[in-house]
Amino acid sequence: MLEEQYNKSIQTKELQLTFVEKITHYYLVLICVAIALIFPIIHLREYFNDDETPFLSGEIVVTLVFGILGLLVYKVQKNRLRFTIVQTTLKRDILEKIIGDVGEELEWVSIQLTHNSFYAVKHPEFLISWGEQITVLFAEKYVFINSVGDLTRGPSIFPTGRNRRNIEYLIEAIQKANESNL
Repeated sequence: MLEEQYNKSIQTKELQLTFVEKITHYYLVLICVAIALIFPIIHLREYFNDDETPFLSGEIVVTLVFGILGLLVYKVQKNRLRFTIVQTTLKRDILEKIIGDVGEELEWVSIQLTHNSFYAVKHPEFLISWGEQITVLFAEKYVFINSVGDLTRGPSIFPTGRNRRNIEYLIEAIQKANESNL
């Protein structure tokens, strides 16, 4: 993760994506918006060509349904980028061990470990999942945790609970270590 992405992620408490990752993550939103805009664009083109055709009721329904669906999917996908924040006094080496142990148990493949972040993926077990992408940011007295569908493979449309499980396992392990560290 680039330093700029890290800083903005900490500031906004949301995982910051590259342009390509945004396209992948919001792919379904883009499809819904494109479908919603088809009939208005066609009628706008006809209007400028002096060939006005009134909207049919089915066209209005399709535009509204896909427009609303696009907004709802955007909200869901945007919420998936939020970090879960855990307060901790654990030292970095202990946190790395905890993350390594949880990652081994959940079969994460470590991709990157830097001075301020950890990034891993979990390859899919079933055809309904593209896999998961786990991001952990280290900040003074806090750990920021996020797990979304693997953004290198495709959009995560159907929740399967694995991202929530990744976060819950990691939080539980950090909290146990916090309690035993007191």
